[in-house]
Amino acid sequence: FDCYIFATEKITPTSADVKQRFGLASPTFTSMQRQLETLFQKIESFKPAILKYQSWNKYLEVVYGDKLNEKALFFKHTYLSTLVKLIVHARISGGKPKDFDEIVPILFGDTSRSAGIRNFIEEDFFSWVLSLPIRKQASKLFSSLLNEVYVYDLEKIDEDVLKELYQELVDPDVRKLLGEFYTPDWLAESMIIEVFEKDPTKSVMDPSCGSGTFLFKIIEYKIKKLSEKGWSNQKILEHIVNNVIGFDVHPLAATIAKTNYLLALKDIINSRKGPISIPVYLSDSLKIPIKKMDLVTTTHTFEFDALNKKFEFPISVAGEIGKMDEVIEMLREYGQELELKIEKSEEEKYDFDADAYIKNIGISFEKFLSAKNYDENEKSVLLRSFGTLNDLIKNHSDAIWPYVLRNMYKPVSVSIKKVDVVIGNPPWLGLNNMKNEEYQNYIIERSKHYLLVDKKKSQNVTALNLGTLFFCQCADQYLKDDGEIAFVMPQGVLIASQHENFLKFEKNPIEITQIYDLEKVTPLFRILSCVIFGKKGSNTKYPVLRYNVHGKLPTSNSNLPNAKSFLKFSKSEYAPAKRETSRSFYY
Repeated sequence: FDCYIFATEKITPTSADVKQRFGLASPTFTSMQRQLETLFQKIESFKPAILKYQSWNKYLEVVYGDKLNEKALFFKHTYLSTLVKLIVHARISGGKPKDFDEIVPILFGDTSRSAGIRNFIEEDFFSWVLSLPIRKQASKLFSSLLNEVYVYDLEKIDEDVLKELYQELVDPDVRKLLGEFYTPDWLAESMIIEVFEKDPTKSVMDPSCGSGTFLFKIIEYKIKKLSEKGWSNQKILEHIVNNVIGFDVHPLAATIAKTNYLLALKDIINSRKGPISIPVYLSDSLKIPIKKMDLVTTTHTFEFDALNKKFEFPISVAGEIGKMDEVIEMLREYGQELELKIEKSEEEKYDFDADAYIKNIGISFEKFLSAKNYDENEKSVLLRSFGTLNDLIKNHSDAIWPYVLRNMYKPVSVSIKKVDVVIGNPPWLGLNNMKNEEYQNYIIERSKHYLLVDKKKSQNVTALNLGTLFFCQCADQYLKDDGEIAFVMPQGVLIASQHENFLKFEKNPIEITQIYDLEKVTPLFRILSCVIFGKKGSNTKYPVLRYNVHGKLPTSNSNLPNAKSFLKFSKSEYAPAKRETSRSFYY
């Protein structure tokens, strides 16, 4: 470790160097992985820690269509999640902690909250390392990891420095199978210029943000262009946190993207007038919670699942970010208090009447709702969710659910408010790679809704690609009228017969404005790719403008200024192939 710890000059961080120092081949990773495994073995009977592992696994089942049940991967994710939290601490703090005990408030989020960043560190799936039985050992372990972070001059970050490390540690074998690859900087930058050049103030969301490359580059672009317009740093910061939003269903991706978002704000973060929240959330943007009517109060609600229990929130609350955050924060506080009292009673071996305590805090929660002028029907629904949370905690099912709920409902708010731009690189997962039958059925049902499945060609159902549903549903649910969408897509959507319905946009009209054909760019993705730019509300009139992009780049992650000298954009036209309406018996 000497070459890391005793470096005399601070190093400018790059994605390649971060991967070298902290990636799979580094001594740091090897040591951390072994010690995390040892720590987890000590608490394998500790129910809150096991729940975090099970919940993490449940989210990855959505990401990859199958249960992984790989603890080694869980430890990798815990390692990287903790590392990035320490990187942000090093960036925003005044100096190194003097003692290993100081690592606990850092990983609990006290340091970032005191710096005015409310939601950077929450009690997520990877906070098992702070479980009481192993807290002291974990503190020493991560204190040494933080020392290694200080080798970098974090003021000089000008790229998504975590993407290569994320790509390597996220789960290499599964990722290769499913084609999950990060977007190189040059391509993200080019797409951002196409969409934002005329108006850099547009609101935007990335519905599957991965490590946050698009978010990082959009923030960079907005800071540059809005500064040129004479905006103050404080005004730019307020605009960005209210108008640049990211979602991902991968627990580690959400943490990495939130970190990159914060690092992109490094030059203007100190201009904030009060606390801010980073608008990156662990959510399935494709599957918004179920809308239903509560039979008792006849109130319209959104329903959320948690360990076979249901949480409900009135639409009037869930649709307003401020209201919902306030309610969930109160649930978190009450839940955390209950959990601490249960833990203390068990540790010190005395009787604790949890039911009586829940009754008392229930009265307190109801008073809070009355003071905030919630009507009787809204209170009734919210009090039932309050009871559900307390039941989970009382049965040692952990206080992680406020974190899950706070993230899960965010797509609801965006779907009501809408944005000007949806941009990103959605999953290209094929239906035939999904083992989760419930989610598979959901994808088929939504694909039929958007007429992506030809009723006369039922054999094409298994060839459905998640990217086409993302394109249609995200444009429909999240875009304002005349809003713009720009997605990196597999090139097959332009040429394969099973995607011909996608290009018609019959359910919700979209006008394809231009296409990048990236077939002859190397290095790029393992699968041939393209970029489709579209506008909501108008029909596509083929042929459309296509740019054929050619060139061999020196590295896989060049930025746009460096890539330009190696790339050529030549104009042509694109129209879907005309196919016979009937099918031969022999083919």
